[in-house]
Amino acid sequence: MIGLLVGCAAIALAVLLELVVPGQPIYQYGWYNALLATAFVVCAVRARGLARSGAAPALALLTVAVGTGALTIAGVANGLFAPDPQIVIGSPGASVRVDDLRGSLYFPLAGVDPVVRLDRGGSVTGIGAGGFHIAAAFALSQVPRQVLAVDVTDARGAHLTVTQPNGSAFLSPVLTMPTQQNIAGMMLPFDTFAVPAAHRVVKVVLFDRRHAEMLRTLPPGGSGGAALFSVSDENDRAIPHGIGLAPDGAAVTLGGLRLKGLAISYPAIRIAAVPVPLVLALGVLLLLGGAIWCRLRKS
Repeated sequence: MIGLLVGCAAIALAVLLELVVPGQPIYQYGWYNALLATAFVVCAVRARGLARSGAAPALALLTVAVGTGALTIAGVANGLFAPDPQIVIGSPGASVRVDDLRGSLYFPLAGVDPVVRLDRGGSVTGIGAGGFHIAAAFALSQVPRQVLAVDVTDARGAHLTVTQPNGSAFLSPVLTMPTQQNIAGMMLPFDTFAVPAAHRVVKVVLFDRRHAEMLRTLPPGGSGGAALFSVSDENDRAIPHGIGLAPDGAAVTLGGLRLKGLAISYPAIRIAAVPVPLVLALGVLLLLGGAIWCRLRKS
């Protein structure tokens, strides 16, 4: 009896781990899910043997087996059929559609955690830093990222509108730096924006403090990081003297534009599949109830 309950508890812990630490690659390994299924079969055979020998009430053992089976199915289904974890990047004030959630992520302008609004109604809040929130069969958590807030003026100091034709928020002056560019063997965050009034397109590479320290040509100032700006015309043709490096928070004049970038921390959202919480709750209740029943009858 003890061996059966220990085996069932081990299966339960393994599956609940997928909820507590979501999105780990091991959950999708074939051998891991085969091991879970094999362990359940062994437990089910053992429960049947105990029921036949009268060591415990058959209904109690059946309850244990059904609860363990529900947990096993939830864990194996999550490992074999759930989508890979993904990180959703959005600009402040942007809404990003997430098909897996059947809803949209709304990114705040500042000072508020992102919110999920579901198609079937309602919303999910509380996706704060340092933890995660369950929505349907997914765990949502914040991922801190460095983004770049840009400010653009013309030669007279007049502010110019920044657009992002390929970004999640067309008019946002905050670059989310969603891709990477190889610069001298360093993979660095990269983004681009347009300045329609000046007929300019600007490409930006962001250097953090560690990478910026490798740049001997970096002017003094800023907070330690730097931004490399490359200005071209609206047809993406290079402009003479259109490439320049500016410390974080400092301005540089290129191609008739005065450009300033300030690196700030802004969260992305990590979405990782978890076993269906309702099935987990049912499985745990049945397993615990059956185990207590078995122990009470034995005593």
